[in-house]
Amino acid sequence: MKFLSFAQLPRVRELIGILCLVAFLAIVLALATFDPADPSWNTASPAEPPHNAIGRVGAAVADFGYQSFGLSIWLLPAVLLIAGWRSLKLR
Repeated sequence: MKFLSFAQLPRVRELIGILCLVAFLAIVLALATFDPADPSWNTASPAEPPHNAIGRVGAAVADFGYQSFGLSIWLLPAVLLIAGWRSLKLR
């Protein structure tokens, strides 16, 4: 008896591909619109809204990424783009 993994089911593979591409877009927007003055885990700022396109969550993710990994954080969206594209292409 052969068991199927989730990756072998076509709809699950498509869903994973779409989720990877959505995550790619969200992370690119968060990193591209990073502003050091935005509120995050280690930056206190006034109650004005953040300048990040994703909002407070995007500001926190971008701040954490840049402080932890520097410019190499841009490899994450590249990997998500490749994974999403391959997942959608391999039907």
